[in-house]
Amino acid sequence: MLVLANGAPVALQAGCGHRCAWTLDDLLRPALGPQTVVFGHHKTLRGIGAAVVASTAVAWAVDWPLWLGALVGTLAMLGDLGSSAWKRLRGVAPGGPVPGVDQIPESLLPMLGAACFLSLGPADIAAIVAGFCVLEWLLTSLWQRGRQ
Repeated sequence: MLVLANGAPVALQAGCGHRCAWTLDDLLRPALGPQTVVFGHHKTLRGIGAAVVASTAVAWAVDWPLWLGALVGTLAMLGDLGSSAWKRLRGVAPGGPVPGVDQIPESLLPMLGAACFLSLGPADIAAIVAGFCVLEWLLTSLWQRGRQ
């Protein structure tokens, strides 16, 4: 569920391009100014919706509560947005990789949110986050090689 929540926006971008991809920065510009970049051009309403729908579909497929899937998808995207905002504050260009910062928030937040329902302890959460970091790094490396 966690991998699909984080991968759905990327897959949708690959399949649809920029169609219906309103960025969160576009929504913030009237309030913050035309040159403001908080999240970067990769962060869209469409991507957030895709993450929530994908994780909710996984919850349905494994007979878990739909709210759990929606929670995992929402928290994954909040973690992703938080890491993007942090990177902009540090001067990292949109899409610029920062190992750990790119993976930990988007995996830790959903696992903390789902911990009670899934009976996850601290060691379980740490193992899932570590596994996600490794898997995401491998998948990103393969994705980048495939695009070259």
